[in-house]
Amino acid sequence: IPCVDPDGTRLNQGWFSGPFTIRNYARNFYRPRTEEQVEWTFPITYKNYSWTTPSNETQALMYAIRLVQPDFVYGLHNSGFGGMYYYISQPLFDIFPQLERFTSITHC
Repeated sequence: IPCVDPDGTRLNQGWFSGPFTIRNYARNFYRPRTEEQVEWTFPITYKNYSWTTPSNETQALMYAIRLVQPDFVYGLHNSGFGGMYYYISQPLFDIFPQLERFTSITHC
């Protein structure tokens, strides 16, 4: 799927042609609210939490995944320009130094 969020793409066009600097990226960056992000609004039920209202774009992506059954899916929202970030599901303070070292090794 070349682009699952054409509206978000249009709102980010300010940094697409450069200069490719953190400043230009930050000044022209757009990301919708969490509850509107295509990749983050798949239906889920976990313990006492339930999310059941995927966006139209998410529903289209869900359909495409069911239809194609890909071996691997990688969302570009999982990468950052000029840096990196991690998602962890619980406080794992002992791994923070390792994550910091990894960041310096990869020159992010």
